Amino acid sequence: MATSLTPEQDSALAKLVADGVLTAPQGDAVRAALAVDAGVPRRVAEVLGYLGGGLVLAGAALLIGTSWEELSRGARIAVLLVSAAVLLAAGILIAGGTRALPPRVGSARTRVAGVLFALAAVVGGITAATIATSHEGLWATSTMLVLAGCGYLALPSLACLAVAAAGSVAVVWQVVVEVLDADAPWLAGALIVVGVLWGALTAANAVRPGWAGFTVAAVIALIGAQVPLASSEWTVWGYLLTAGVAVAGFVAYRLTRSPVLLAAGVVGFTLAVPEAIWDWTGGSVGGAAIVLIAGAVLLALGGLSLRLRH
Repeated sequence: MATSLTPEQDSALAKLVADGVLTAPQGDAVRAALAVDAGVPRRVAEVLGYLGGGLVLAGAALLIGTSWEELSRGARIAVLLVSAAVLLAAGILIAGGTRALPPRVGSARTRVAGVLFALAAVVGGITAATIATSHEGLWATSTMLVLAGCGYLALPSLACLAVAAAGSVAVVWQVVVEVLDADAPWLAGALIVVGVLWGALTAANAVRPGWAGFTVAAVIALIGAQVPLASSEWTVWGYLLTAGVAVAGFVAYRLTRSPVLLAAGVVGFTLAVPEAIWDWTGGSVGGAAIVLIAGAVLLALGGLSLRLRH
């Protein structure tokens, strides 16, 4: 039964039951009562934490929208730095202080503090872009990635993981497209490499929970593989890379047994096969035929997935 008692309190209650002071049903009733009494305030506190972080961010955004042009560059930087510092301090305070990091995994503290750390990383990225005099996008995304990564190391949370994932994609985009001005295959390859790195970190238990890390890896790799399809010049690269990512997903599933990677393989082939047929036929295959082909591929891969799982 889920309970809000600490391990020490739970042990004391179990001892009372063992000594006959309380019956087993009475002990369960105490646990249930404490869970009900503590659950609502904790949920309210969690919601208030989210609202507080959102209001800080909304206040900064409102100030930017209404008075940004009137502020000097130094004032803009100061406003953003204060906003980031408030979010960071609030996250640390809710987590129970620096000595309490990380708090119990899955607790309300973890969720609220993680969201506040993630928001601080976003504001920190905007601050870096404001300070920079060139390559503002690269400074913003790289700062956001570093801060979100540090936040995740201090307090593993899905919010920081999501911001770090978005930051890693944005950094690659800035470097390959804005700085190097490289073609689509280079961007595709770089994103696939980033996806592989996320997968490797997850397999090494550096990113938890595993399903979230593998989801990030698969999504980034599939997005990267699809990038060349934006240009008719590189269409072949698009479905070939997508098929390659799909194969890698099946192989990785055999090694890790993560259903997310199995799903990535299915999605990859479901995308790649119709795209290849469309290209090979010069687009003469109609939309209905493409849907039919995709359905057939999905059915075949469903059977393959069952064989792999069993």
